[in-house]
Amino acid sequence: MSNVQDDEPAIPEVYIEVLPDEKEPLQPQQAEKIITDLGQSPGSYIPNTLTPEQKEGKVLKEQPKASIPKKVARTLEQPKRPRPKETVGERLPKHILPRYVLTPGQPFLYDIPKDSTDAFYSFRWQNSPPKGMYFLYESKSINWVPTEKQLDAFPISYLARMKVDEIVESTTASTEDEQVYKTVPVLESRDESLWIYVNDPPRFLTQPTITEFIAGSTFRYEPVVQDRNKDATLRYELEVAPAGMTFENGVLSWKTDSAHVEIYDVRLIVTDGFERTAQEFQLFSRAGVKILSKASVNASVGNPYNYSVSSKKLWV
Repeated sequence: MSNVQDDEPAIPEVYIEVLPDEKEPLQPQQAEKIITDLGQSPGSYIPNTLTPEQKEGKVLKEQPKASIPKKVARTLEQPKRPRPKETVGERLPKHILPRYVLTPGQPFLYDIPKDSTDAFYSFRWQNSPPKGMYFLYESKSINWVPTEKQLDAFPISYLARMKVDEIVESTTASTEDEQVYKTVPVLESRDESLWIYVNDPPRFLTQPTITEFIAGSTFRYEPVVQDRNKDATLRYELEVAPAGMTFENGVLSWKTDSAHVEIYDVRLIVTDGFERTAQEFQLFSRAGVKILSKASVNASVGNPYNYSVSSKKLWV
């Protein structure tokens, strides 16, 4: 046997040159002209270039300033709740008579009515009560002190449950050997509605300026009264007044004569249907004086001038 290894025959590399079919060089293509409806061809446009007819726009010279975002401090505190709005009363309906009439700052305490055999169980507001009103479970009563801004009528409605009895019920099946029982209260629901009116008493803002005059003249006084309730209806009454004094269309008037030479007491009352306010003052009607003598109009330089005056009262 021979140890000579036979080598594989070498394959020669063959290169084939492929010639194009068309040996002639390519000719430049002919430009096509497009005619629009206006009879003109569109102008040439090169991107990012300016034409002489085109004006350059505004260039942003500097970068806009960016505001640094505020840091949000995260804590474990509860989120802040919006402040409740001040409760405002409403006009009292014509067919409603309020059960309670209060004034601003007057405490209000209302006990939940119940029988001697009933036991209080629960309480719930039917509508939103005015600001500051709350139910005290210890005394089973509604408490409230109206402020100066809480005027007019407020409807109050609540639902109270009373335990009138109790029954015993089984909590296990009747087939079990051990029976478990529980006491279930028998409740009675009682809802109640009432109206509370917070009244602003009327007050006089003016006083009569002229209280002393000559008998025979006319006294006139127009009082200004303030009442902050929306549905306030003011009525006036002369409780104490001299004869002939009247109050019409908001004006107090009195025509005096020669016999009215005296000091007179006047008491004017104004009421809004819930409370009344009085204004008291005095009128001084005095007699007139008439000068009977006539002074001389002639005088000389260096000589004293004297004149005796004689007069009398017109009315006594």
